Amino acid sequence: MVSRTLCLLSIGIFILALIVGCAPSNQIKKAEATKSSAPRQAIDIPIRSDAKKATRLYQQALRSVDLIVRQHLMLESAKAFHNIGKYDKYLEIVKEIDLNHLTNNDYLEFVLFRAEIAAKEKNWLSVKALLEEARFQALEPESNVSDSFRTLKLQIDLGITLGSVSNYLQKAISIAASLPVSAAQQRFHDEIWNLLNRLPFDHLNQKVSEDVTVAGWYKLAALYREAQGDRGTQLAKFDLWRENWQNHPAFSTPPSLLRADVGLSNPPKSIAILLPFSGEYLEASQTLLNGFMTAYYKLLTETGDGPDLQIYDTSQRRLQDIYNEAVSNGAQMIIGPLRSAGVRTLIGLDKLPVPTISLNRIKTTNLSGPENLFQFGFSPLDEMDQIAQRALHLNMRRVLLIVPETGWGVRASEHFESLWSSHGGKILSTIHYPENVSDFSPILKPPLHIDLSEARGTQLRRFINSKLITRQRRRQDVDLIVMLGYPEIARQIKPTLDFLYAGDIPIYASSHVYGGLFQENLDRDLAGVEFCVMPWTIKGQLPIELQPGLGLHPALRNFYALGYDTFLASRELLGLRLTGIQTPIFGATGILTLSDGHIIRQPGWAKFDPNGVSTISPEY
Repeated sequence: MVSRTLCLLSIGIFILALIVGCAPSNQIKKAEATKSSAPRQAIDIPIRSDAKKATRLYQQALRSVDLIVRQHLMLESAKAFHNIGKYDKYLEIVKEIDLNHLTNNDYLEFVLFRAEIAAKEKNWLSVKALLEEARFQALEPESNVSDSFRTLKLQIDLGITLGSVSNYLQKAISIAASLPVSAAQQRFHDEIWNLLNRLPFDHLNQKVSEDVTVAGWYKLAALYREAQGDRGTQLAKFDLWRENWQNHPAFSTPPSLLRADVGLSNPPKSIAILLPFSGEYLEASQTLLNGFMTAYYKLLTETGDGPDLQIYDTSQRRLQDIYNEAVSNGAQMIIGPLRSAGVRTLIGLDKLPVPTISLNRIKTTNLSGPENLFQFGFSPLDEMDQIAQRALHLNMRRVLLIVPETGWGVRASEHFESLWSSHGGKILSTIHYPENVSDFSPILKPPLHIDLSEARGTQLRRFINSKLITRQRRRQDVDLIVMLGYPEIARQIKPTLDFLYAGDIPIYASSHVYGGLFQENLDRDLAGVEFCVMPWTIKGQLPIELQPGLGLHPALRNFYALGYDTFLASRELLGLRLTGIQTPIFGATGILTLSDGHIIRQPGWAKFDPNGVSTISPEY
């Protein structure tokens, strides 16, 4: 019995030794990791990402003795757990993955999947870091069409956030031109169109390229931009373009927005405008209406047709009564109200019978508003997001905030502080200044620690030598100053900062700082300040030049531009919401997009020079 047991044990040991001897070494596996595009054993990948199958994948990974297969299973398990909302488990497994044993294909998937999650969470620092990984950049040029599109989409979204998209346009055009007519080419063409619609009009017109494909794209975008607000004319211009560009990729695969089979919602034939025409809102309402009518008459002149307009004064009557009356009188769209209280009234309603574009945006908790409400206006939060993202990507972490003691100033500073701290930044000090301030020195000395420096100098003179000459020094830990205020205030803040030895600290400002009129004698003090700029204030960025009254306050001049953009949004942006097509509008106040019932605007970037204002295209 014993000899039989020993015999069986010997056979078992021999078989085990044979298996181990035949197994490939780790060195061979590493070599295969660079050559093989898929693991070598059958893997149970879930068709549906449910918890059972996600767990099964993870258990398979733990049992696998093949390091490459093990990491592949870990990756698939992590993705499956994320897709069912088990984010803690997803993060736990991601930390277990050994990147050195991921095949090239799996490594690309690992980076792209994590970057896409970071993009959804608007964690653009993580997106940038992932896409800049050395191994990813080495592999990316050889990736398949699907992964190339995913990478480009991430790069484009990152560029849009930072305000710099030109870098990726050439790449998108180049990849798309190499593809046959296909769904993949359609996706690339839609992204190209997205980017072109974010470029200023003068850039589209002045772009000179030896590449005929690039030239054709720019020509098409310029023709389309000329007919903003009139889809019929835009499609007619596209037909004319096709006569001269029959070999262009967009001839056979046009952007989705230009395809004949894509039907947009018809623009309204009757619009009611609800504005307060008395008291403190009178001038703002009149100026906004003038801007709206500028766009309206442009359409009327070019096409001979436009919607019927009804104008209602909301100063003396209940908003709901006026709204209901306008709908009863046949209004197919409502523009307004302007006051925040009116917007809150609309948000509290169960439903709105017609699409409604409010002229103010308010922040609410757990209230998204009825389906037909689209909030538009000069929310400073959009620009604070833009300033924060740019500063973070330039590795600025310690900030001084200078903001007015007004409602919009407080909202902007609170939003920036929250966003900044969530990304690991530090607010060194927030300075709230009163509207009637005449001298900023007493306000700015403490946060710059000039007062402490002066006190040290006084002490030295008192205890060492009364004739000792001392020089004040500011604190040295400030990376950036964020300044909010209209031109007359900014012209006081910047020289004061220069006087207080802070002239070398970068300053970012919101669009409030410039109202479209450069005054050399006054604005030379703002030299070096970089700011969010509304396109209408820069010559050539729009197909037409807007001309609000020269004597208007910058805030009112911007209301004129808001009225102009509201008309464009009523004609183009809302028409897209049922199609699933995401195409921005290059408007007067910024690049306009629709998101969760809000019309978001993204201004460009500009800089004060001693002799004027120049646009800048941030490169990162």
